[in-house]
Amino acid sequence: MEMWSMLAEILFLVGLAFTFGTLAKRFKQSPIIGYLAAGAVAGPLLFNKDAVTGIAELGVDLMLFSIGLEFSVNRLRAMGSRVLGAGILQILLTTLLFFPLMFLIFPFGRSLALSVLIAFSSTAVVLRVLIEKTMLDSVRGRIALGILLVQDLAVVPFLLALSLFSPTAEGTHFLIPVIRTLFGTAGLVLVFYIAFYQLIPKLLMARGFFAERELVVLLAILSALGSIWGAHTIGLSPALGAFIAGMLLGESPFASQIRADIGSIRILFLTLFFTSIGMLLDPGWMISHIHLVVLSTMVIFFIKTTTAAGSALLANVTRRQAIGIGITLAQIGEFSLVAASVATQNGIVDEETMALVVGVTVLSLFLAPYMVTYAEPISRVMERRFAGKRSFTQNELLPGKPVRPCGICIIGFGPAGRRVAEALLKKNRHPEVIELNPVSARKAHDMKLIVHQGDATSLEFLEHCNMGRFQIVVVAVPDPSTAQTLIRHVRTLSADAILVVRARYAISCRVLKAMGADILVNEENLVGEKLAESLLQLMEKDGMWEMACGISGSNASEPPSSED
Repeated sequence: MEMWSMLAEILFLVGLAFTFGTLAKRFKQSPIIGYLAAGAVAGPLLFNKDAVTGIAELGVDLMLFSIGLEFSVNRLRAMGSRVLGAGILQILLTTLLFFPLMFLIFPFGRSLALSVLIAFSSTAVVLRVLIEKTMLDSVRGRIALGILLVQDLAVVPFLLALSLFSPTAEGTHFLIPVIRTLFGTAGLVLVFYIAFYQLIPKLLMARGFFAERELVVLLAILSALGSIWGAHTIGLSPALGAFIAGMLLGESPFASQIRADIGSIRILFLTLFFTSIGMLLDPGWMISHIHLVVLSTMVIFFIKTTTAAGSALLANVTRRQAIGIGITLAQIGEFSLVAASVATQNGIVDEETMALVVGVTVLSLFLAPYMVTYAEPISRVMERRFAGKRSFTQNELLPGKPVRPCGICIIGFGPAGRRVAEALLKKNRHPEVIELNPVSARKAHDMKLIVHQGDATSLEFLEHCNMGRFQIVVVAVPDPSTAQTLIRHVRTLSADAILVVRARYAISCRVLKAMGADILVNEENLVGEKLAESLLQLMEKDGMWEMACGISGSNASEPPSSED
């Protein structure tokens, strides 16, 4: 009977999450807001909250497994030492700024524990909203994700360090679990390496195995849940174990398929996780202490925005982008609740302080989708407020005058922008380039182009580049929201320029067109056309129509008509 009662509670919780999530979407809000609200409503009605919360934690673990599949070892290495340094600096700065404030109220161990757990932001919420808003490929999205991954990696050593300040720790007894965990971690990594680098790729490549879809799905689920269970068994964070396993498995060519195979159960458990966060809230305590919760949330927002923004500058971004990254990461994350729970079990944090941590975390998670969504406009307002008319960008005109300026400007010199420049150079036309990334700017300089190095999303910077003199402007950046900003700025400075804009997603074409794009290059259409072209070329080969369509005789040389 207990199993059926738990199933009934999960069904009730999922149904409530669906209802509130639909209402949130109806009012153009993130569904996460609805899931948190559903948990707050359902909490007093459930009698088995601990079991539901335990199941819900699988949501975050599976999400990090999926992230690991995206960020293989090579891709993580490609993020560079600057992003790693930015993540470490963010944790250190946040801890150092909060510790003196906490030490005025709490003992040393509790002050340090609270200061560190405040440094963690919400990987689940931030990534969910960045993906929803198609902003994960933007500069802000990439740097924020890098800092979040560093925070996730820091969770395990922090949980181990909590034992150092436990009042129940005696002598060197705390070293025993630390040593056991270190050896366990090494063993787990070795097992993961053998399994995900050697055994599973060979199994997936076996003849006929990949054609059996149910076996591949089962293997994907086994890999995800097995890594979570293995990490938990040796005392590691299950989320970290899932991330390491996914990252190792991400080297496989089947990573995308495996990620898709676990997608449905990941969505279910992640939804349960958000509702379980809402269930932690005590409405009565929250109402009676609302002034303390709101004040604490505001202080955390401003300090974390400052520390995260200052740290992001290490990643070679502009000040405006750094402020946007700071706002994006200014909430307290789900792992903070996990750390606070461990600290409470060890006697470091008392129940009253735990209630405050839960209240502030839930409130900041409610606000987190808005922080991510409106980080860019808020950063522009803060730039004007604190910097006056000073530009937060740098402008560097690199040497190398072109032979014949052609009145064309390319904004964004990634692979797409370089292809445009190469085509123009073949026609002896030398465009000018606007690019923020020093590496890409150097590549444009090597091609003997004039390069304006700085942030094109700054209207003042574009004015400094004399944007009005260009007859054609090519916007080659991948991020749709950045493209919208660029269109608006170019149209402000030059109403007559022809705007050729890259549209990564078909869904963004209508907005980009309405904002003033003259020519849109729809990547999804181009991919479809190229696929169709390649398919038709393949089908034109002798005998291919017969194989694909089962036709013969005189009709075999031509595609079947619609009547066939």
